[in-house]
Amino acid sequence: MGAHPTPRRIRTAGGLVVLPVIALTGAAVGLAEWGYHTLGPLPAAGEPGAGGPSLMGFLGLGITEIAVPALLVALLTLGAWRWLAVGATWLAALLPSAVVALAHLAFQRRWTWFAPEDLHEHYLKLFGLAGAGALLGAFCGALVSYRLLGRSARAQSRGWSLAIACAGTVLTLAGPWLLWTSLRRPAPAPASAPGALPDVLLLTVDTLRRDAVGAYGGPATPAMDALLASGVRAAGYSPAPWTRPAMAALFCGLATTGNGAARMHGVNPQADWWPEHLQQAGYATAAFICNPHLKPQSGFRRGFSTFDHAGELELLDPIAQSVWARWLTRQVVERLELDRGDQIAGRAIRWLKRKPAGPWLLWVHLADPHMPYFLRGPHGEMSDPQPGAWLDPLRPDLERGAFRAVQRARRGEAAASPQARAAVRMLYEREVLFADRQVGRLVEAARAASAERGLVWVLTSDHGEEFWEHGGFEHGHALHDEILQVPFGVGGPGLPAGGWIGGMKLQDIGPTLLALLALPPMDVRQGSRLRAPDDLLAPMALGADRSAELRGAGPVAPRCAPPPLLAEGMLYGPPQTRLIFPGGLSVTRADSTGHAWAEDDCDPSVPSAEGEVWFAASVGPSVSPQLAALLPPDRMRVFEQLWAWRDAAQDLGAPVHVDEATRERLRALGYTE
Repeated sequence: MGAHPTPRRIRTAGGLVVLPVIALTGAAVGLAEWGYHTLGPLPAAGEPGAGGPSLMGFLGLGITEIAVPALLVALLTLGAWRWLAVGATWLAALLPSAVVALAHLAFQRRWTWFAPEDLHEHYLKLFGLAGAGALLGAFCGALVSYRLLGRSARAQSRGWSLAIACAGTVLTLAGPWLLWTSLRRPAPAPASAPGALPDVLLLTVDTLRRDAVGAYGGPATPAMDALLASGVRAAGYSPAPWTRPAMAALFCGLATTGNGAARMHGVNPQADWWPEHLQQAGYATAAFICNPHLKPQSGFRRGFSTFDHAGELELLDPIAQSVWARWLTRQVVERLELDRGDQIAGRAIRWLKRKPAGPWLLWVHLADPHMPYFLRGPHGEMSDPQPGAWLDPLRPDLERGAFRAVQRARRGEAAASPQARAAVRMLYEREVLFADRQVGRLVEAARAASAERGLVWVLTSDHGEEFWEHGGFEHGHALHDEILQVPFGVGGPGLPAGGWIGGMKLQDIGPTLLALLALPPMDVRQGSRLRAPDDLLAPMALGADRSAELRGAGPVAPRCAPPPLLAEGMLYGPPQTRLIFPGGLSVTRADSTGHAWAEDDCDPSVPSAEGEVWFAASVGPSVSPQLAALLPPDRMRVFEQLWAWRDAAQDLGAPVHVDEATRERLRALGYTE
């Protein structure tokens, strides 16, 4: 009899037989990405999560994104023509990655080959490496297919193909498992906490100047006004004119020189951090925030088991710089507007509803009053379809997008007329009302969740906003009162309702809160390199326990009681330093020129003065005659101590890499054109 005809189909394995090669190709792509992000130009310390990329995460991602689609297609093509099955399997493996890669490259380059972004070369090299690996894998797969699915259909060949198919399936399914185990973060087991500890709610509203709140004489803000009336109010002061150094001061009790936060640097990792104290005391801790300056890479994740940043999908931290993760983040964040106040408040309220049984700390940062301003309703609604004639002077700038760039508004190219600037202020106040409505939702949910233990709450802001009072606009460029003065209130068991105390700076929150909770105090000097003899500078730079004053607060607001304050850390423009001495004397110095001006905030009868303050280590301080009367020798020693501290603390902040996603968020907020 003649030879048995060779079957033209292999109905046992089909495309499954090349799965091992495809899975190994995916692992190679993941390993290449991991190696590039570990050894390449993107420092691990600057990545979200601050712990560097995860090898298992990248391997799992590489296998998952390449081999899992191939597995599905291989199963669908069982029994098909062998080369059709193998080809379809390889196409399924490579096509999704190719589509995402091209989409990402188009986003990075904005469809041009001349965009000078430093990440472009990185991704071009990465795509080239992945493409080379895929071609090599395809060649090996074709060779294996030819050997195993050749002209002979012997039982032994079919047996080997089945064995290889099974091995490839197992290897493919290992990818999602590796990825999941790398991404999931088990919450740390909290320490045992006494049942008497109250819950803590920290509310920070970005860019909220003090006179924009009804409780301080501004337009009515019903939720914040009611909350502040239920506790103790103070004249709040921020030690910095922008978010990162100001919020770092809030959490570690140090002025900018000591907390290290700057434009390209995150928080000093050696500084004490009061949320960690609560976490160690058994608190469940969570943060729901959105400002790009508060990303984990800047050091703000410390002490928070749950850290929900609307600008990142924090679950993807171990693989945050991979092509797939960045594409997914952009799709979700940009399409769903996760940084809006109602979205942030909603996620925080959902966390409160499923909170652990013990005490909790919840930090919510709302950024709605920050640029760019949206047209909200007159009572805090999402939008106003018919705003009225008050917006007409600003409409031309809004329609051509000129007002969205802060720099253009500062240069007078937008919102140049008084009427247009009044409309800008109205937009801001409506954003404040929108945030106020979210504050009301959060307070109501927090009080319901803490009914058994009681609630300690804090309400404040990172900084204010200037509306051309001194010729400038927005924040980050000056140290005027409009930018540094913020609302501040705290309430809870044992604190009087409707009370007032003197001014508090953001650095005071940590020491005061720990004292109110009867927890061990924090060391605000930790890691600061501030010398012990710097007795005159310390009250201005460091936080202090103000709990005794809060408990004994009176019903009348002090006429003028600013706290001792060191304000510094500019985001734009020439560097400046402002010192507020006990008693109200304020001295602002332009560091680059030595020019200074002084005025007494509490005594208008004291004439202001202008002149120069110079400091050199060899000759000591030098003061022009105009300032000599207001700056006696003991106050000049503060400048000497400050300059010595700055020399000793130049490298405290951890370097932060500003990636393209962060640049896009900063552009959206008007920081860059």
